[in-house]
Amino acid sequence: MKNWLPYLYRIFTISVCLIFSSCGGAGETTNLEESTNLAPNLIVNAVSRLPENQLRIGDIVTSDPDGDAVTIELSGADYLSIVESENKLAFRVAPDFESPVDLDLDNVYLFEVTATDGDLSISRSLSVEVINVVEAKYDEAIFENIVKIALLSLLFKNTVFHFSSFASASTATISPGDIIAADVFREKLEWAETSSSKATIDELVGSWVANQYFCLGGSASLDGSGLCDGDDETLLLDGVLATDSLFLQRQDSWSIQKESNTRVSIVSESLNFLFNPNFGFLAPNDSIVWSCELAGGEILLCLAPRDNFTYGEEVGCATAVCRLHVMLNVTKYDNDSISLGFGPLDTSNRGSAGNKFGLFNIIELHRKGVIPAPSYLNLETELEKVTLSWTFDEPNEIQFDIFRKDQIDGNFVSIGLTNDVVFEDENLGPGHYWYRVYAVSGDVRSSGSNVRKATIGE
Repeated sequence: MKNWLPYLYRIFTISVCLIFSSCGGAGETTNLEESTNLAPNLIVNAVSRLPENQLRIGDIVTSDPDGDAVTIELSGADYLSIVESENKLAFRVAPDFESPVDLDLDNVYLFEVTATDGDLSISRSLSVEVINVVEAKYDEAIFENIVKIALLSLLFKNTVFHFSSFASASTATISPGDIIAADVFREKLEWAETSSSKATIDELVGSWVANQYFCLGGSASLDGSGLCDGDDETLLLDGVLATDSLFLQRQDSWSIQKESNTRVSIVSESLNFLFNPNFGFLAPNDSIVWSCELAGGEILLCLAPRDNFTYGEEVGCATAVCRLHVMLNVTKYDNDSISLGFGPLDTSNRGSAGNKFGLFNIIELHRKGVIPAPSYLNLETELEKVTLSWTFDEPNEIQFDIFRKDQIDGNFVSIGLTNDVVFEDENLGPGHYWYRVYAVSGDVRSSGSNVRKATIGE
């Protein structure tokens, strides 16, 4: 009898294989799942209201369940005003509430953000309202002073008596009628944070123009004559520039050299300024070298040479001979402007014969080689041209370096030099431009002028 078992086994094996082939294997099931694409995920964290002059709107977060690359597209009524970069949304140009560029001109910018994986996409509709910011514009000098005081009260740790220490630096770059530009404001904040009203020895060192305002005593007649010079001709000093005022004044050059960490020597070019008005009749006109100690950054104690300009017991010396001396208050306006002051001092207790009332001696020091900033920068626009003009009173040979930027948060770049106080910037395309001017003499450069904004083509 024939054995059918081997044949039956083969038939069974073939049947099983056919069954599994018709049903599909595990590998084919996996391929079917991978072919099912899912849409990407999109989250937009954006503001609905934004103050004018700011750029940043928000952030975009995307993902894809299938691991596909996701791209971002912008659309909608005002999408041209918006830019996306590295999943960050921002205005292409800082919005100006007074000059809206949205489709309806209502300061509400409408646009859509779409995330796509190349096949499927998802969108979000957004609305950003630009809100008005009250800009600090002033036309009168009193507002300028308010700004200075406000800044100082916030930033200075000194007393109210040092408010003037900021005023000198700020007047160089702020002009009446200005919009207080962020660039100028930032400079003043940085200066205020690092500056102090107290002087240091190193800040005293250098070459200075010295302007002296003084009164050595005397009484005024009914017609106004006699004040500050009295009846004693020895009280009159050489080099007086104006004798028709209620005080005397003169000018000279100073050289201040460092002797130690607390001491300097002071010598004027031709006149002696450092005298105690109480001993006015001993004050020499010729220049002498004074040795001065700085105490606490606010008091300067100066002594004349030992071998001359001394006085004795008859005028108040406690011993046979005393050195001529003077103590002056020190006020630092900025690193290039310092005031030294003695008095006012009422010396009427010396008796009527002395005839001295309200003595004072004030010396204003202005560092040589410092160039003042151009002031009152103004501009006029026409078609593709901006004409700049400014004021500058320094008589020296000066050039002016013109700086411009075309983004509110951009950097100023030099666009030209001129010897005139007028400059024309031509062939400009539509947009906003900001200008600032610096005075230049060799390697010395002034602080910047005020900032002006020009708009072309709108």
